[in-house]
Amino acid sequence: MTNQGIFEELKKFIPSALSVIRIHRRISRKRFALKIKKDVNFVRGLEEGRQKVSFVQLEYMAGALRCSVEKVLKLAQFLKEGEELSEDEVLEEVKREAKYQIWALKQR
Repeated sequence: MTNQGIFEELKKFIPSALSVIRIHRRISRKRFALKIKKDVNFVRGLEEGRQKVSFVQLEYMAGALRCSVEKVLKLAQFLKEGEELSEDEVLEEVKREAKYQIWALKQR
């Protein structure tokens, strides 16, 4: 399946994925808005689910966050799967990911 096809399936989770990446990269809403040539209210609306995003906009926003569309889609998929998990399963997944990140850092 193409990235655009995956995007269509995960459209509901894309704004949350973009928000997580923005926060992880320590980029303020204001700075992100400037990078994508929108106002802060657009970014707020996007993150709160009031704004829709097209695939072309996703490509542009991913570039502004210095990440690939694939990474955004992968995170959106994780968020979708997380919606279906119990709280204990989510915590276990977070622990596994944290252990992996620590291991990856030690390998450098």
